[in-house]
Amino acid sequence: KGKKKVLETKFKMKAAILSIFLVTLCLAYGADDLELTVEFCRHGARAPINYPFNKQILHDFSNIGLGNLTPGGMRMHTLIGDQLRRNLVFSGNSLPTNYDINSMSVYSDNFNRTIQSAESQMYGLYPLGTGLHMNNAANIERSVPPMTVDGLRLKELMLGFNALNSRFSPIPVLHWDISDQLNHCPYLKEHSPFLNLTLLKATLKEIEPYISKVASWTGISEDLYKTDPVQVVYAADVLACNYWAGYEIPNFNAETDLQDVIALLEIGIYFENASTQEIARVRANPMVSPLKNLIEGVVESGSTTKFALFSGHDSDLAPLLAALEQPHYYPYFASTAIFQLYKKSATEQDVSRIMDEDSSSSAWDNYYIKAFFNNEELKFPGCTSDPCPAQDFVKFLDTVLVPDWDKLCDA
Repeated sequence: KGKKKVLETKFKMKAAILSIFLVTLCLAYGADDLELTVEFCRHGARAPINYPFNKQILHDFSNIGLGNLTPGGMRMHTLIGDQLRRNLVFSGNSLPTNYDINSMSVYSDNFNRTIQSAESQMYGLYPLGTGLHMNNAANIERSVPPMTVDGLRLKELMLGFNALNSRFSPIPVLHWDISDQLNHCPYLKEHSPFLNLTLLKATLKEIEPYISKVASWTGISEDLYKTDPVQVVYAADVLACNYWAGYEIPNFNAETDLQDVIALLEIGIYFENASTQEIARVRANPMVSPLKNLIEGVVESGSTTKFALFSGHDSDLAPLLAALEQPHYYPYFASTAIFQLYKKSATEQDVSRIMDEDSSSSAWDNYYIKAFFNNEELKFPGCTSDPCPAQDFVKFLDTVLVPDWDKLCDA
């Protein structure tokens, strides 16, 4: 009886403590520390890469160059960077006000459009006025190149103590060889969806209803498209590039027809890069692996990395989403998949220990994950609570990773 009374008293004490901390606990999520943000993005709007039947249609992008980032694409990523500055610097206190090489890393596939997208985003994250300045007058006096500089003194006066004009902050963009790895992967060549006749026929059947519309928008014969329906997807890409560049498209109503263009692009990108879960996992491995390593680095090793950006393509984001068992969202220009690692506030950790004092705990118990694709919050299999415990998420990533990936892709 006495033991029962002690247990009842203990339970009441826990209940009282829980009620006292209830409001604090609700606020604690807002006060949790954002320890790491990992972003995988698609480049911004670009010029077309392929023209159907090699015929130039609609606007001439020759001033940009095939496949290169447009001014609109640069602006897209600068705006993303500005929002990240608001979220990570001003609100989240995750990143410092000025660029710090120890707090972040930026990677890009080896394409002009992905490199420029990363640079544009960093320009938004660390805009003019956040760059380095000279130490003193002696530093200025000695920072002269070993060649004649006309008007040197005037230029020094104009720069003042700024290292660069307007204290611009150049941020290194490192090479991420994802395209090289996947383009030379023997497994992907052997399992190309174009070799799967059943899948190919089903996909071409999906494309058929759009042929007449695409023909009217591009001015190319409907019969010609019927001879090679794959060209319809190339045409959809050209139409999308024209639309996001602000150009007029004949017979095109953006309110209704844009969804058809996006549907075609979605069919094409998921067919080629995520037609099966196995292909999606193989293609996503170069993203899932660093994501897992970055999270483990913070939780287990105290890594100082607060932000990592990987600038790639729709052919990267689509298989990543598919491998993580997400809906088939189409990765528009400048789409982002963002994964954030939070550490619970000290108050919340104390409450957890009080309410579950008999359970074993580890460093992982203090961390959880939130993830978003553009404006959509992502939910993952295997998460035992919401938000997803970081350890549950990492265990899920283990099931996504391809154990023998190096052998499959001969890396």
